[in-house]
Amino acid sequence: MLKQYTAYLQPVINGSQPRNIFLYGKTGVGKTAATKYLLHHLEEDAKQYDDLTVTTVYLNCEDLTSSYRVAVELVNSFRDPSKQISRTGYPLNAVYEKLWTELDRIGGTVLIVLDEVDYIGDDDSILYQLPRARSNEKIEQARIGIIGISNDFKYREKLDPRVEDTLCERELHFPPYDANELQNILEKRAVLAFKDEILEGDVVPLCAAFAAQDKGSARQGLDLLLEAGDLARRRNDPVVTEDHVREAKQLLEKQRIEESMKELTSHGHLTLLAVVTSTVADHSAL
Repeated sequence: MLKQYTAYLQPVINGSQPRNIFLYGKTGVGKTAATKYLLHHLEEDAKQYDDLTVTTVYLNCEDLTSSYRVAVELVNSFRDPSKQISRTGYPLNAVYEKLWTELDRIGGTVLIVLDEVDYIGDDDSILYQLPRARSNEKIEQARIGIIGISNDFKYREKLDPRVEDTLCERELHFPPYDANELQNILEKRAVLAFKDEILEGDVVPLCAAFAAQDKGSARQGLDLLLEAGDLARRRNDPVVTEDHVREAKQLLEKQRIEESMKELTSHGHLTLLAVVTSTVADHSAL
């Protein structure tokens, strides 16, 4: 996966127009971590060349639910804190003009990472405007590349066909981690988080196995390991055991259900109540 991703970024080092890349996969499978890792090394490699300038910008779009908000955030990310623009009060075209000015001022290759890009929703003109800014003569000095990241496998189907053709120039699917991959990740984190001989031998493999059985998410495996460690600490137990892991799994599942219930609408709560009432009644009849 990283080799393919690296190959897609190769035009940047060659001084060519960067490709637009779309990454998708479930939460916790390494999309963001891989992107930050590769872009860091890309920037370091670019420093070896006098005629190559690479700038990377990372935005998480969870709170940027329109093209307007994304454009404002980009302008401000390129500007000095004393010259930030307001998040309201400008026509969209005026914000775009400010963005083109900033991009040309920076020049060179600019890679813009839009994590959780699906939060932008239907107002996705920014995804059309940015990649085509140079060909549409909005900018002259900068070459723009977009890296879109999403957990929504159906997001591509929701895009305007023009946006899809541009944003999805190259695609990468990040599959869930398997148990061995998760164990390798967790072992490296455990060395940093726990003192020697605090974890019993089967704790990390069990966390990895549980996470692999569910979503194949490294984040989920790390949460499980952390919760197991917290349980042992709260009880003043000298070591973290399999029993701590199993209990931590139950606690995290309970929390996940409670959080899901909090997000239900009033209609959803009524539906849930009806299902529970019906289930209780069926058991009582037995």
